[in-house]
Amino acid sequence: MRLSQLQIKTIKAEAIALFGDSVKVILFGSKVNDDAKGGDIDLMINVVKQDDNLWRKVLRLNTNIQQKLGEQKIDIITKYQGQKLENIHKEALRTGVVL
Repeated sequence: MRLSQLQIKTIKAEAIALFGDSVKVILFGSKVNDDAKGGDIDLMINVVKQDDNLWRKVLRLNTNIQQKLGEQKIDIITKYQGQKLENIHKEALRTGVVL
C-alpha cells in the first residue's frame, strides 16, 4: 500500500468525524499496488445507511483531507447497505484494503 501512516491516520480520522464510528474506509486502485507509480487516492466510504447529506459529507471529507495532507487527486465513492452495487463498488470490494 502506497500511503504513509500519517495519510492513513488522517483519512480515517476525518471519515470518522464526518460519518461516525461505524464508517469503513476502503482504499482501492493504484495506491494499493506497491509496485505502481503515481496515481490518485481512490476511496470507498462504506456507511450503514443513505443520508440526505451524504454527498456534502463526501465533499467535506475531500476538502478536509487535502487541507491536512496537501493538494492531491482524491476520488471518493460511497456504498451503503441495500445499495445496488455498480462495477466500481465490486472492484473496490474485490481489490481494496480496509484502512
